[in-house]
Amino acid sequence: MQIVKIIENNKTKQPHKLQLLFFTLFLMFCMLVFAIYPQTYIPTAKHGILLFANNVLPSLFPFFIFTKLLIQLHVLEFDNLKTNACTYKIFGLPSSCLYIFILSILSGYPVSAKLIADLKNEKKLSKDEVIRCLALCSTSGPVFILGTVGFTFLANLTAGVILLASHILASLTNGIVFRKFTAKNVKNDSKNSNLPQQNCNKIKNSNQSTSILEAFSTSILESIRSILVVGGYIILFFIMIQILQNTYILYPLQQFLKAICNALHIPADYANALLSGTLELTRGCAELATLPNFHISLLCISALLGWSGISILMQSLHFLKNCKIKARYFLLVKSVQCILNILYCGLLLFIFC
Repeated sequence: MQIVKIIENNKTKQPHKLQLLFFTLFLMFCMLVFAIYPQTYIPTAKHGILLFANNVLPSLFPFFIFTKLLIQLHVLEFDNLKTNACTYKIFGLPSSCLYIFILSILSGYPVSAKLIADLKNEKKLSKDEVIRCLALCSTSGPVFILGTVGFTFLANLTAGVILLASHILASLTNGIVFRKFTAKNVKNDSKNSNLPQQNCNKIKNSNQSTSILEAFSTSILESIRSILVVGGYIILFFIMIQILQNTYILYPLQQFLKAICNALHIPADYANALLSGTLELTRGCAELATLPNFHISLLCISALLGWSGISILMQSLHFLKNCKIKARYFLLVKSVQCILNILYCGLLLFIFC
């Protein structure tokens, strides 16, 4: 039996070693390209830094502090059995997750992942509830959808409203779709942790007094660390996307997407923009906004808003690392949300445009 276990352990370790080897080689390749062509990639890094400093930092950092303060001061904790019973029936979640949903809608990616991780670390959510909460609360914000995409990129506020409405409707529907979701081979922290009564008891027991000064200090320190992580991902992905494009590593995938676009009678330029958006949301939305067909561009942008991009997914997974959930469940949640975004956006375009 021990020999069988050793063999099984070695089998499970091999894929991780291969992934680590592949990632190491890719990083070394990026470092080499960056060192050979600094005149190309230093301006790219500066562009990423400026985008982070001018757009992301001023809007996201205050929300990190405010939301962490709400958690520290236990403002989000309500031991109302009727409210809990209602939210469990609709979403399979405690009522505190509705406040995460509201804060996520107001602030956008990746605030919800950080809030969910905070609640999980304080044992307010089970692992299954974390996945359900991600289905409901992983959203972009109105500042980005209305301001950046609608007003700046598309120069059409009505389009921004359609994107925001379809995004919210898709998130609510996604929460309902995953309300009974249970991950396979996942041990929850306690038995029946998703019962309303037990959740209320956990909230009552954890409601310890925290001084406002201590809460402020902790919130600011943790928010600084979190916003630097976000900035690091943005700058890194700006450089990596440029390297991947310049070295034609993504060429086979670009051709595959172009073939799909041709089959659907969609201009091939949409393949490149979708590929950029799959990796980094802002860049993809900006490219799609310049393309001629308004309705197709809007549907593609809606899909990217639901998916969020690899960069934001990695930021979210960084905050969720202590939750010990498997990335494939999060990717499943975002994939379904992407499809729902397209459907709702198409419906709203049919009604209003």
